[in-house]
Amino acid sequence: MMPSVTGKTAVSVRLPLSFIGAGVVSLLLGQLVLLFHGALVMDMAFRSPGMWMAAHFLVLGWGMLVAMGTMYQLVPVTFQTPLYSERLGFIQFGITTAGVMLLALSLGFYPSLAREAGGLVLAGTLLFLFQMGLVLWRQKERDMISLFVSSALISLLATLLAGLILAVSISGAMKIFLDAIGAGFLYPINHEALFASHVLLGLVGWFTLLIMGFSYKMVPMFALSHGFSMMPSYWVYGLYTGGLLTTLAGIWMDTAGIIRIGFVLLLTGFSLFAFHISRILRKRMKKQLDPGFSFALLAIGGGWLIHLAGVMILLLPVSWKSDAFAVVVYGFVMIWVTFSIMGYLFKIIPFLWWTHRFSKQVGQDGVPTLKEMVDERSGIQVFLLLAVAVIGVMISMVEGWWFLFMVTQGLVVLSVLRYSQLLIGVLRK
Repeated sequence: MMPSVTGKTAVSVRLPLSFIGAGVVSLLLGQLVLLFHGALVMDMAFRSPGMWMAAHFLVLGWGMLVAMGTMYQLVPVTFQTPLYSERLGFIQFGITTAGVMLLALSLGFYPSLAREAGGLVLAGTLLFLFQMGLVLWRQKERDMISLFVSSALISLLATLLAGLILAVSISGAMKIFLDAIGAGFLYPINHEALFASHVLLGLVGWFTLLIMGFSYKMVPMFALSHGFSMMPSYWVYGLYTGGLLTTLAGIWMDTAGIIRIGFVLLLTGFSLFAFHISRILRKRMKKQLDPGFSFALLAIGGGWLIHLAGVMILLLPVSWKSDAFAVVVYGFVMIWVTFSIMGYLFKIIPFLWWTHRFSKQVGQDGVPTLKEMVDERSGIQVFLLLAVAVIGVMISMVEGWWFLFMVTQGLVVLSVLRYSQLLIGVLRK
């Protein structure tokens, strides 16, 4: 069961689906770029134009656009507060999508355009934050979900600002600006710390806090769970955000001990989150869980393993850390973030489209049930193939096996294509 999308909190289905559609296209483009730049992946040359392009297609184009679209649908309904302007949402979609696509392509082919493209992304994101901020501000009753979502939005803004500062400072424009305002003593900026903060804030602050927050809404809803306590979520939030802030401090202080403490806090917070979700599932009334939802739950287990790997890597010799962290970041993006999003979308999109097309025709002949909106059997096959393929890619990165990478990355592309086909099939009903 999904929350009602009727009344003043409802938005046109075209708004979230526009973001989601652009996001799925970006996911496919990002995976194709990785496939064509397999040599860079095998050489662990991740600070190269091709890898920057792939990363921004996957993180900004796929992750951020889909998250924005989903939030336009879920936030007003979850918090029972209408958007400021649906029209502004479409304007923001145009600006942000154009900026994301231009930024990813410019990083790969025309680095000189990165600042302008980044400015478009920032402008679109600020419009998004304005809309979401108003919804949260006008919310009558605040809870832990709104705290997770608010913190994720703050992290999103910090992520984009760090990325923009990084792009501007590398070009030399930052030095000119700081000299002009009499703050030249701040230059040179610590690019390594800024880059690490950019990645950490995006993956841990924006995506993870957002997925955690909405998981506390969607897991009970999809599993029909009742009578559970939300008290552990306070500890989850405190430990995880504490770990994020501690790690950031360690990065800027260049202190390995503080970074280790931060990583341990992140692992502890995520472990408690996984345990809490398992307790919520024990209170469920629905015995048979849907394939997409099950895949999103599998992502939680994968996310825990990724966090554990992050802590263990800190014990490795310094010369091994960089390559090992690259594999962990890939796993974080694919196993935790991407699997979570794909799993939840497999449940959300059929509901949105069914409500849009058939909610006023209930009881009439030819109206499909919600379960008939999507091919669940094919979905199971896609999810299993994708999971095996991603694990294969990670193994190939660790061992340097070129042939295995080409095969498994090719299977990732095929899985994404088939997943997209299944979602398009929903929209044809």
